Amino acid sequence: MRIRWHARALQHLCVCHAQVHVGGMVFSPGSVSVVSDSLLTLPAIVSIAAGGSLLLIIVIIVLIAYKRKSRENDLTLKRLQMQMDNLESRVALECKEAIVLHFDLRFLCPRDQRSPGNAHSEAQA
Repeated sequence: MRIRWHARALQHLCVCHAQVHVGGMVFSPGSVSVVSDSLLTLPAIVSIAAGGSLLLIIVIIVLIAYKRKSRENDLTLKRLQMQMDNLESRVALECKEAIVLHFDLRFLCPRDQRSPGNAHSEAQA
């Protein structure tokens, strides 16, 4: 048994003519019409693909811009942290020098060597 299909396709309709060969006899059961279930036409599919591609490109551009801004903010934060560390080091050095100077002055001028009549030196101590 051989079956031959002769199809003629319209935009959404396919008309098929079948012939069945059995032995030496040929039967033609008739034509079969098949309607496509597809609701989207070619322009609609192309439009959807173009819109999706455009959306993807916009998302990629936004991600690149976010990454650049994030990197810039990280560099600014590192620079500010270095400035704060330098400032803290300078303040610590100045405090250390002030404490050393204070102790040096106390050792240079002990209490028992001050004159007892000098009220000004007592008020400062």
